[in-house]
Amino acid sequence: MIQEMLVEGPTFNKFAMLIHRYTTQQAHSIQEIRKFHTTKTKGDLFESFCCLYLKHVSKYEKVWLLKEVPEEVRTKLQLKSHDMGIDIVVENKQEYFAVQCKWKSPLAKGQIPGTKYLKKEKVNWGELATFLVLCERTGPWKQYLVMTNAEGIRREGRKSPKDKSICLKTFQNLKVEDWYSMSGYTGQILTEEPEKKVVLSVEEMRQKRLDFLNSTN
Repeated sequence: MIQEMLVEGPTFNKFAMLIHRYTTQQAHSIQEIRKFHTTKTKGDLFESFCCLYLKHVSKYEKVWLLKEVPEEVRTKLQLKSHDMGIDIVVENKQEYFAVQCKWKSPLAKGQIPGTKYLKKEKVNWGELATFLVLCERTGPWKQYLVMTNAEGIRREGRKSPKDKSICLKTFQNLKVEDWYSMSGYTGQILTEEPEKKVVLSVEEMRQKRLDFLNSTN
């Protein structure tokens, strides 16, 4: 039984615990340690989730991981393929959004998975310094978007109109339909109209019964 799936609360809590379990599972070789037990692995998984969220929940037109950004868009935004700080680029209505994804461990050190999801933690403004500086030197950007499973961001100074964040509470409030959409499940589409309900008068019902009784004699 997957212990993390026993966590009570929103679906995102269970999803985050699965990432935690996947990246902390027992390793049997150096190769497995390199594959699973790295901050990059956790970050990559969360970035993939954020891409799905932006596509299917936020409904943005185009969403790319940095390495997937088309060359013409990269040139327009003055981006390099190895830029550190911007994880995802979004295009919507001919405007661009720079996205930074910040994953935080859902458990305090030594904590056993249970009903409590996350240690009280926020993303420090200093952790976003590279992202913000890069946004100022590239673009133009419509918004600087930070996505994190932490409960919030500790900002310094006045918030810019371009600053936006999507944090833990928003992810916890995802609806079942959102998870279906992100997973690619669309359900069945009914192509035939349902049969119309026929309403009979009292006399018609009596005649139907008589016809049925006569047919059985």
